[in-house]
Amino acid sequence: GDSARAAEAIAREGHSRAHLGHEGGLVERDAMVYQAARRIALLRLRRSGEAWSATVCSGGHPPAFLLRLEEAARPLGQPGSLLGVMDQIELHDAEIALDRGDTVLLYTDGVPEARRSGQFYGEARLVQVAEESMGRAAGLAETLLADVLAFQGGHARDDIAIVAVRVPRT
Repeated sequence: GDSARAAEAIAREGHSRAHLGHEGGLVERDAMVYQAARRIALLRLRRSGEAWSATVCSGGHPPAFLLRLEEAARPLGQPGSLLGVMDQIELHDAEIALDRGDTVLLYTDGVPEARRSGQFYGEARLVQVAEESMGRAAGLAETLLADVLAFQGGHARDDIAIVAVRVPRT
């Protein structure tokens, strides 16, 4: 899909910008990635009237999660290839309709792979903290970051990026 094509364009261009056209009028999206990173996560949100939808595509990043009120968190999409490593790139778009109050959570591997005394922070703890922090999206990201840092004794040992986007409840 569109997100997979954008990620592939970024992989081929290395550290430069990639542009993406869309049928029915040009929609231009700029995405920047540094060649050393070789990972990308794209999230496209769309609003049509009162309806919201999201498209997620990941190349080398852990899966995004959908946090929905009254339901267990669930991963979105499937992992794609690391970028710039292999000749053949395999990327997949995952599309989902979003309800009011839904949150999409993206994060780098520095969150589940955070370590303390040989133990990993892990995906299960990430999901538990995210589900317990279903207030504001900014609050969810702040709470998750604080918990990951506390788990590591206050010092990040890898890059950590957390993005939480919530559909307004009203």
